[in-house]
Amino acid sequence: MLKKIMVAYDDGNRATLALQAAIELAKNTSAEIYLISIYTLPDFHVMEASSTDGTSFAAQFEESSRKYMEAIQAEAEEKVNQEKITVRKYIWEGKPGPIITEFAEGLKVDLVVIGSNNRTGMERLFTGSVSNYVLQHASCPVLVIKDVRKLSSFNKILVAYDDSSQAAKALDSAIEIAKKTASEIHLVSAYTLPINYWEGYSGVTADMKASFLETTIKHLNNMQAEALDKVKKENITVLAHVIEGKPGPCIVDLVEELNPDLIVIGAHNRGAVARFFMGSVSNYVLQESGCQVLVVK
Repeated sequence: MLKKIMVAYDDGNRATLALQAAIELAKNTSAEIYLISIYTLPDFHVMEASSTDGTSFAAQFEESSRKYMEAIQAEAEEKVNQEKITVRKYIWEGKPGPIITEFAEGLKVDLVVIGSNNRTGMERLFTGSVSNYVLQHASCPVLVIKDVRKLSSFNKILVAYDDSSQAAKALDSAIEIAKKTASEIHLVSAYTLPINYWEGYSGVTADMKASFLETTIKHLNNMQAEALDKVKKENITVLAHVIEGKPGPCIVDLVEELNPDLIVIGAHNRGAVARFFMGSVSNYVLQESGCQVLVVK
């Protein structure tokens, strides 16, 4: 049950979409909204200088930045108040990613909603983004907003599903949202054929490959059957998909086919090195799909 929803808010279009998504969620769950706006001071060499009246540029910049953030938060607060939702506001100086994560932890929020700015491959590799940082470091679920559709108008929710505890949590979250929005749920499970089962590899025969595929698909069908029963008990329409291939690309391909309104995926914890060099299914889906993504932890 959502009680506290944090929105990373600035004057960008993505932040506006994130706020609207948070409002729709809060209306359905009676949650409070926590607005956090962050500004960053310029290079310290510039900030050490003073203006003609003796006031440091640092003090001037900080004052103007805070006033600007207060102004845009006031506009956001008015939108939230119109829906009779409780809103709390925070303004802080520093790097957005770490601050959002620290505030989310300290305030014990149930969900962080953040807009995503699309980047090229090289930009993602070397500079990352605020949404990626929060996605990797926040301990609570993170909803990344990419388009203009509202949560209240969702019709299809796609859930990446396997036999992990993270996938089970993702399914639970999808069920809660589907109950509030009358959405249908699509389960997608992907499998890959290990190299030592490729036909012709080290004596692997067609029969051996067929046996492996049969066992794997049977396991996935049984796994999905339990999930299907769980969803159907909530009177939610649910469909299942089993696809061969790497999970990330498979999910993105199915998104293109089904055009869902939301992807819900569990985040498998990785170390810093693994995150940098290998990425993760959730990161891949976040970067390559044009759909909103809820990452559950």
